[in-house]
Amino acid sequence: MWLYPVSSYLALAFLVLVVGLMAYFPDTRVALYVGPAFLVLLTVLFYVFKLQPTNVSQGAVRSAS
Repeated sequence: MWLYPVSSYLALAFLVLVVGLMAYFPDTRVALYVGPAFLVLLTVLFYVFKLQPTNVSQGAVRSAS
């Protein structure tokens, strides 16, 4: 990857900056509370209903490629 590992650290720093800016402004602060709660809800529902990926027949896989 180009500029490895500097590019990875720059991407992480940018994500931290975005989360910090979201926490700074009151209008976007709600997303910091609702977002993780929504992800936890989706994870719980996934395990409660034991959702599995659907099996695709081999013919459909060959025709798609």
